[in-house]
Amino acid sequence: MADKRYHYLFIEPYYGGSHASFLIGLQAHLDCDCTVLTLPARKWKMRMQLAAPHLAEQVINLVREGLHCDGILASTFIDVAVLRALLSKNGIHLPIGMYFHENQFAYPTRLQDRGQHQFAALNFTSALCADVLAFNSTYNLHTFLAGISRYLKKAADMSLDNSVADIRAKSVVLAPGMDFTDLDSCAVHKQSKQKPVIIWNHRWEYDKNPDVFFTTLMRLSKQGLQFDVIVLGESFRDIPEIFPLAKAQLAQHILHFGYVRDRQKYYKLLTQGTIAVSTAIHEFFGLAMLEAVRGGVCLWYQTGYRIRSFFQLPIGMPLTSLKRSWQVLLPAINK
Repeated sequence: MADKRYHYLFIEPYYGGSHASFLIGLQAHLDCDCTVLTLPARKWKMRMQLAAPHLAEQVINLVREGLHCDGILASTFIDVAVLRALLSKNGIHLPIGMYFHENQFAYPTRLQDRGQHQFAALNFTSALCADVLAFNSTYNLHTFLAGISRYLKKAADMSLDNSVADIRAKSVVLAPGMDFTDLDSCAVHKQSKQKPVIIWNHRWEYDKNPDVFFTTLMRLSKQGLQFDVIVLGESFRDIPEIFPLAKAQLAQHILHFGYVRDRQKYYKLLTQGTIAVSTAIHEFFGLAMLEAVRGGVCLWYQTGYRIRSFFQLPIGMPLTSLKRSWQVLLPAINK
């Protein structure tokens, strides 16, 4: 009797960036059949609230048309409790796994977002209803469990003491795989440079703290320091005001400014860099910075940056040391 070939359903209501890369990698390397249901990467709050009934209807229709699945893997941008209830109501009973690229208990919010707690609560109830949970980093798992503990202290006379232990018991840390084949093929021999090429390769959103990055470069430019800048990363409808301002004020330094969809072109630009900077408030994983390391680019990040667990030594330095270290860095790069 031949071994059974499994068929899994992947559900991603926010298909972009690291979420898309993760699913593309899974499909390429897993020895199973996959059906993928996605929505574009926008309006994440509405995705968390309404993706479940929308995508549950699609799953129900697929099953009625004859699709057989052995399980579902979903991201945190869907309400698993609602998804599971709607499927069960229609006679569909499948194990559900969740992959946490991030968690809303630890996600930085702009100013004081009073509505943020509802999305953290959705993460919590989804985790309760899923069969297995995977987190992209230990930091992600630990902050999620700590956030639940803080949240449950508000439960007053409702006893939910076992919830944290139950969630911990079905959780694993599973870093997303990264395929460096295309990146390695784009590696260039770095010519000795008179000035460094500084890389920004992050989303154009406030949690990446672009104001600190660009205002620092503007100050350095006014002080006469020589450098070039390559600005990459995905942008969305609401772009922080600092980006068009920086494009104008740093024009003499800019080699490239904007999102690059083609990965080969992106990697060629990335590997031109000498320094990749992150001013992010924190990272759950830090895929962009790990790509930069693989491409032979030095890292600079703010104190407290959460990429340390991937390296044996604490690397990087705060941005306040950028000017002071300029003359030390250049000879080391050019060796």
